[in-house]
Amino acid sequence: MQFNTEKQQVITRKFMSAFFQAHNLTGLDMESYEAALRMYAASNGDLRIFVHLLDDATGFLTDQAHSKPVSLKALSRSYRFLVRKVRRTKINPFTADIESIEDELKVKNYSDKTSERA
Repeated sequence: MQFNTEKQQVITRKFMSAFFQAHNLTGLDMESYEAALRMYAASNGDLRIFVHLLDDATGFLTDQAHSKPVSLKALSRSYRFLVRKVRRTKINPFTADIESIEDELKVKNYSDKTSERA
């Protein structure tokens, strides 16, 4: 997963959204720029870390029968445990403001540009 170009953002957001739907995860709209940016910043596009964070926050791998709400608070807690082993960002992407995350990753919101054209 990547997030540096408009096309990569669209592909990553659609993938994350489809992943949530396939595993009955609820609570965050992964097609939204903000939610996808936070997950991308936490996982750095690594699918293994993406799955690990979601599983730690929801337990969806062990209890696949129910829909699991995903919260930024639970993801933030999972991220704090993860960074003890692997530091991905200097900030917690689930508690930081969007501008700080964008600055750290050096990305911008291409969907704003797309909506301006409409």
